[in-house]
Amino acid sequence: MTMGLNTEVTHKGKTFHIQTEERGEAPLLIETLIYEKGRIVASRRTYINKELSKEERLTLMRRQHRTVVSEIASGKLRFDHQEKLEEKRPLSPTGSLDDLILNHLSSALNVEGLNLKLLSFSQGEIENEIFLKVATTRGITEKPLMGIRVSFKLIREGHPPIEIVSALTDEEGTCEVRVPLPCGKIEDYALLIEAEGKEGSDRLIQPLTGEENEER
Repeated sequence: MTMGLNTEVTHKGKTFHIQTEERGEAPLLIETLIYEKGRIVASRRTYINKELSKEERLTLMRRQHRTVVSEIASGKLRFDHQEKLEEKRPLSPTGSLDDLILNHLSSALNVEGLNLKLLSFSQGEIENEIFLKVATTRGITEKPLMGIRVSFKLIREGHPPIEIVSALTDEEGTCEVRVPLPCGKIEDYALLIEAEGKEGSDRLIQPLTGEENEER
């Protein structure tokens, strides 16, 4: 049974419906959709380790849901004249890795335009190396976007993001990269993936622990 949360919040005369659900199998993600008058205006996604218990996943879901509700209700996230949700507060790389991940994603409300999706994540031929494939598409049409710059950055508690590699998407809107990983406790890190083009920007987080997944 799919776990889900729903809340309505009003700010400056506008009513938003916030819906958060657990979606997918490989990869598994927590997705928050923000609706206004029945139309999706923004989204937030967090990829999580499928080996987490139901209670642990529910805790992450509630935390992400509360964060979005609070930021809209308080005006930290608002619509500008182009109907884009903006963030007023700076990000702070403090707290646990879970808090750090949510902190990065709190600026990642994706207005309809560019969507970023993880297609595959697998171990490389040598230790401390992974291969990833991502796709970029346009809004609800899901048309592939070519020439989008995608960057892959390591994030860790108490440290600024470090860009490891970047690539441009091909005519199918996809790119594949090899990412070398640091020595030490890999579970202390996560991978921040960011895509940016004239259509907009999007980002997602990939934990560096858990099972591999392949394109489905």
